[in-house]
Amino acid sequence: MPKMKEIVLYYTYGGSTKHYAEKAARKRKAEVLEIKPVKKPGKILGCLGAIRGKSVPIEPLGIDFSEYSRVTVMSPVWAGSAHPVVNAALSQIPKGTEIDLKMVSSGGSSNQEKIIARAEKLGLKVKTFEDIKSGS
Repeated sequence: MPKMKEIVLYYTYGGSTKHYAEKAARKRKAEVLEIKPVKKPGKILGCLGAIRGKSVPIEPLGIDFSEYSRVTVMSPVWAGSAHPVVNAALSQIPKGTEIDLKMVSSGGSSNQEKIIARAEKLGLKVKTFEDIKSGS
């Protein structure tokens, strides 16, 4: 039987990414799951970690990715990159999984090539990439 379920994974720092993740999940009739850090990183360490492509400890995702036909990962843009919480989640997704990446920013832009390269280095297949301007 083919996989038909979809899931949207997201991390939000101030709430904007959560808004867009829930909106995307409703539109696609997908499940939605917040990626939760063990300890919320501060802004300075978050930015430095984002620039360097680092991860921080997160709570287990508890997902069997083989059940999903589509996996969307959403992150706030920090210093042009994915947040370290999202980097940690990407490393927990099985190699070979196709993902859609969506980056949410209040005005800046993401370094698409760098973010995709980091995901591909983890063995993920980036199907689509989108920058979303939240305007907040």
